[in-house]
Amino acid sequence: MDEVTKFARLVAETHRFCLTTHVHPDGDGLGSLLALGETLKNQGKEVVLFVDDEIPPQYRRLPGIEGVLSEIPKDGFETLVLLDCAEPSRIGRLKSHLVGAKMVIIDHHSSSDEAGDVNILDPQAPATGLILFRMFRALSWPITPSIATNLYTALLTDTGCFCFQQTNEEAFRMAAELVAAGASPAKVAEDLFEHYPLRRFKLLARALDALELHFGGRLGLVVLTPEAFQETGAQGSDTESFANMIRSIDTVELAVLIREVTPGQVAVSLRSQRINVARLAERFGGGGHAQAAGFKKRARADEVRAALLEAARELMEGK
Repeated sequence: MDEVTKFARLVAETHRFCLTTHVHPDGDGLGSLLALGETLKNQGKEVVLFVDDEIPPQYRRLPGIEGVLSEIPKDGFETLVLLDCAEPSRIGRLKSHLVGAKMVIIDHHSSSDEAGDVNILDPQAPATGLILFRMFRALSWPITPSIATNLYTALLTDTGCFCFQQTNEEAFRMAAELVAAGASPAKVAEDLFEHYPLRRFKLLARALDALELHFGGRLGLVVLTPEAFQETGAQGSDTESFANMIRSIDTVELAVLIREVTPGQVAVSLRSQRINVARLAERFGGGGHAQAAGFKKRARADEVRAALLEAARELMEGK
């Protein structure tokens, strides 16, 4: 029995679900969460949507987003579904509430440990939303205009507006079908990219001032300190796409964004078109895709910066 069939059987046998995605949620995680949540509710299921983090401002107009909880459901659940996240360690506080619940993982990131009772994984898919789209079509589950909008958001964001290397023919076919089902590309683009808070631009100015180039311009690096966040009023979620901006510099092969929002807690984003940054992230306990990866570490930004530069030197020199 394949994993999609196993999931369909589990849905038929289960009434109460909890759906979640990784901390620091993005468009793919949230769009997938909302799309599957509506689909299960339409089948008469009791569904709780939970994210153990703040919803970034650009995603607060997604249909159904007002139903996402930030407090752990008190009544328990029979099945937990992790979307865009193959590692239970990345779902926050909910990890400690898994006892007795079945777990389903739906993700397009590679994982060495298939931790779920059902694991629907495809590291070649450009977005988790595309995996859901395939599944909905295979199971003949209807796609409403709001589901189409959320799936389109998932696809658009994780393909970098259809610019990243993993964007393929299937992604464009999916986008066309979602538009036919009611998604509005213009409305999604407006909601995602034309409602940024002013604090984001103040932080971006700090990031550009802090830009460093190393190894003859091949590596671009930005460190954002706690002071940068405090003085601009910005949040960690306001840095989305900053790493891609660094990568867009013509000489840069490897982009590094180091964020220390809270003193002693660092989050790092890595981007590249030609270098496997997942290998670099794995050296620091993180992971991701070949072109986009990251990690978190309890340390100071300057300590992580020094260690990253040395590790990046070895990687870029082919050691």
